[in-house]
Amino acid sequence: MTKPDEAASPWLKNALANLTIMYEAGHATSHILDLGELLDRILELVFRSVPADRGCVVLTTETGALAPKALRWRKEADRREVFQLSRTIVDHVLQERQGVLVSDAARDERFNQGESIVRFGIREVICVPMRGRHETLGVLYLDTQTTAHEIAKQKTTLGKFTEDHLALAIAVAHQAALAVEETRYHHAMVHAERLAAIGQTIAALSHHIKNILQGL
Repeated sequence: MTKPDEAASPWLKNALANLTIMYEAGHATSHILDLGELLDRILELVFRSVPADRGCVVLTTETGALAPKALRWRKEADRREVFQLSRTIVDHVLQERQGVLVSDAARDERFNQGESIVRFGIREVICVPMRGRHETLGVLYLDTQTTAHEIAKQKTTLGKFTEDHLALAIAVAHQAALAVEETRYHHAMVHAERLAAIGQTIAALSHHIKNILQGL
């Protein structure tokens, strides 16, 4: 069976949908060479299965700083120039190198001291490390946002995110991290080859100039 919509049970339908997303993510990482385009595609695929309001991919730079490389909102009307996320949760994931699912960020003792959680109405969070072969390159971050009024009206504590969503995010983030590693390695090789070519050119020019001076 290759069509998730034709599955007999909700569980099987969800499993097939996630498998489809994994297949498409693998196809994207092997065919899309532009890093920005690839990460945008990864977020697009994740949003098809995970009911997040916002999502972003944050990568570490050479200096160790964090830089957002891809952003996505469920509703375009909610798009902002600055993507405010919970740095407390991001730092925790990078340090522990394990993904987390936070069902109620404002009441979670691990993270409720973070000002951004209350200020920006962050309700649920999935944050997973982008672990490559050799290092952790950044995080894939997803969240839902709820106002205080909406929280007060809610009669259930059940959230939108599940363990299945967390498992999917971990798997997709790993695929994306391998692609990022390969892209960075390729860029480093190209840079090294260019430097080597420049060095050879300078050496050749120096040799010819020396011959000319000796002739003079």
